[in-house]
Amino acid sequence: VIGVGNDAIWKRFCEATEHDDWFADERFKLNKDRANQKDELNAMVTGWTKQHTAKDIITLLRAHGVPCAPIHDVADVVNDEHIAKARQMICEIDHPVEGKMRVTGNPVKMTEADPYTYVKAPTLGKDTGDVLSNLLHLSPDDVSYFTKATTD
Repeated sequence: VIGVGNDAIWKRFCEATEHDDWFADERFKLNKDRANQKDELNAMVTGWTKQHTAKDIITLLRAHGVPCAPIHDVADVVNDEHIAKARQMICEIDHPVEGKMRVTGNPVKMTEADPYTYVKAPTLGKDTGDVLSNLLHLSPDDVSYFTKATTD
């Protein structure tokens, strides 16, 4: 993703891509002009990006102060050193049925909070007795009847 949100960034983008002709083009002079010509401009930029790798584009544009970042798929995210490991966004837990699993961590990081705090989803029927007795106020016999029926 490339973020050219103002005229100064547009100038840096054109310099980085060696497209002074885009910068000189009156149709793209101001941000509002570029917004009005977005389809044509997107086609031009797409033509340029197809000639380069994402890594090369990001390196070039960042060197010119143009906001940009790669778009990750799930495999990229779960294996990324920064996202998965340094930001602790992928955690391994022990699931009572499935065994070890990788799950997403909490994106909100606080100094004294464990980033790996994870409450496992209950197994099927685990809370049925509590719900029937505490929320629905069923008798112990009725709770026994219904919990036996769900485990058979």
